[in-house]
Amino acid sequence: AVAAYPIFNIPLYILAEDGGVKLRIPMNEVEEYNGASVLTLTLAKTFGSPERKEQASFLLPDGSGSIMNCYNGKTGVLDYDVSVYGNDRSVQKDESIYKQKSAYLPVFAKVYPERSMFCILTDGDSLASIIANPGNSENYASAYPVFRVRELAKSYLNSSSKNANDYSYITQSKPYTGNLELFCTFFSGQD
Repeated sequence: AVAAYPIFNIPLYILAEDGGVKLRIPMNEVEEYNGASVLTLTLAKTFGSPERKEQASFLLPDGSGSIMNCYNGKTGVLDYDVSVYGNDRSVQKDESIYKQKSAYLPVFAKVYPERSMFCILTDGDSLASIIANPGNSENYASAYPVFRVRELAKSYLNSSSKNANDYSYITQSKPYTGNLELFCTFFSGQD
């Protein structure tokens, strides 16, 4: 017998629009086969990202804004990961050892000495997290959105014990059916 591999058909529309580029995934057109379910979608992970040794930074929505310098020599650091508008409080999350912050604006930017790319989540933003990594000799620097299109919750089988094998996952039966959109506009020189 041949194993049934998960298969997905995910359309991506790239449109030139008003001095920028809009990337759109219409979730109502996504097709899932062989019982597989899309949980998250990453959009434009390395689009506009700097090459290794190229001087650049990311403007991230942390409080009033923060700067992450690319290829800064730090290794073994966790990715910057912040939920836009906070987490869905209807889904129980695992314990966290630090207080997770929220982004209050659905934006981020990739900044170079003479040019920059400003990105705005224009649809599906309440489902998104913004992830960034400064990059190193093995990985490219990247800043990008990840959309949670279907929630996943952990349900413990025995409430008095949280052993490793005493839980199962509950997956939301139907995914988000709207659009996921990212609009990127470009600046150079004095702009």
